[in-house]
Amino acid sequence: MHRALRRLFPGVDIPTPLESVYKYWEEGFMHHQRAGTHVTSFEVFDWAKRPFSGQELFLVGEAYHPLRGWIEGARRTARNALREGWGLDEVDDLEFKQEDELSEKHVHYGNIDWSLFP
Repeated sequence: MHRALRRLFPGVDIPTPLESVYKYWEEGFMHHQRAGTHVTSFEVFDWAKRPFSGQELFLVGEAYHPLRGWIEGARRTARNALREGWGLDEVDDLEFKQEDELSEKHVHYGNIDWSLFP
């Protein structure tokens, strides 16, 4: 991962990670929020942008977005981390630019109106 990030962002000092952890789920997975919780999925999304005040830590992935279980949620949390942490409003990735254009048109995919989610 570190090598891939250095290739993606040449000239940027990317520190070596302290630890890397992963879990492979053979049967698949799905993130759910416990019934009766005192926070909404949108509050979790806002918290994950910068969970520890004053620290350069950003949580990304579909588990931290209201579109849990969808790759779109993961993409949007990554995009928001780039905006929040590095002020990258204009990401040079064509897919992100197309996403902006599509969101403005209230795109529906299946039964989901993607424009409702940040």
